Amino acid sequence: MPEEIKIRTMKTDTDELLKKEKSSFLDMFARQSDERYEKGYHPTPQRPRSSGPIIVSILIILILIGGGAGVYFYINQKPAEPKPAEIVIPRPIINSEKAEKTKTKIGDRSGLLINLEKERQTSTSELRLLPITLFDIGTSEHLATPKDFFTTLRIAPPPAFYEVLTGKWNLYTQNHNFIFLFEINNRLKTLGTMLEWEEAMPATLGSIINRADIGTRAYKDLIIKNVDSRISLATPDDATQWGYSIVVGKYLVITTSESELKNAIERIVAGPLNE
Repeated sequence: MPEEIKIRTMKTDTDELLKKEKSSFLDMFARQSDERYEKGYHPTPQRPRSSGPIIVSILIILILIGGGAGVYFYINQKPAEPKPAEIVIPRPIINSEKAEKTKTKIGDRSGLLINLEKERQTSTSELRLLPITLFDIGTSEHLATPKDFFTTLRIAPPPAFYEVLTGKWNLYTQNHNFIFLFEINNRLKTLGTMLEWEEAMPATLGSIINRADIGTRAYKDLIIKNVDSRISLATPDDATQWGYSIVVGKYLVITTSESELKNAIERIVAGPLNE
């Protein structure tokens, strides 16, 4: 069989040249890589960048903005006005069915008289406690002492009257009448003070029940629940009977009627008392 004769052409020459060049290029690239590796060049792969620092920076900025705004509003806010202290009404000496606080400006005699008359006119057979509180501009509301009460009404008991009082007292209304109840520290001194005051007491206290023209009165002795009492005699012009008594040696009761004097004494004797 005749041997195949390869005919050289331009195309075959070009292909052979490219094969040789390609092989030489690959060999050269491989040799250069080996040389770099031997010299210690080890390229590290690129890591993707983390978004953590960016988020932390944003949070810090937001915190600073929020803190600055808080400080601004704190500095510029108006101080809250202090709430007035709430009046705590002590337990009365004798328990009542109702309680109605009477608030009056210090020195306002007319205002206090109006408030008292309103409470007296609206009173019923139930015993109603009347805590008296006083206030003024720049001063807080407070419970009136016996001296505060009588001074506001421009009523002047005998000087020794305040000396026998401990400061604990109550005012009640019942059946359109008033009942005063004072804790005392000396029974005999209190009795002497009341005997000194009794004739003028209706005229002195008359304004409380809208009776400013009451004159002096005569009194009679009365025994109620084995308790010595004194009661004024009614007149054709005024049926009001002022009565008083010292009960259990510790409490002075003053009322504007005989029936309410009896009711008060019976309650004190029967108890229980809030001492």
